[in-house]
Amino acid sequence: MALESAFGGFGQSQRNIADDVYDGAFKGLVITSPDGERVYYDNRLPGWELVSYHWKHFWNKVIDWFINNL
Repeated sequence: MALESAFGGFGQSQRNIADDVYDGAFKGLVITSPDGERVYYDNRLPGWELVSYHWKHFWNKVIDWFINNL
């Protein structure tokens, strides 16, 4: 099992053009058996944790709006 991170172009976080270190960001990563019956790793948020995450994200955007506009 291996995951690879590769250069995807220059972005905002690129600090050193000569540096060969890349960060990998995997969203919704699920590793299953070849037949798909057994889940070895699941990076997704389940149920209420997902709802809580979205609520906190929404609330932070509301607070940021008030900070920037008032």
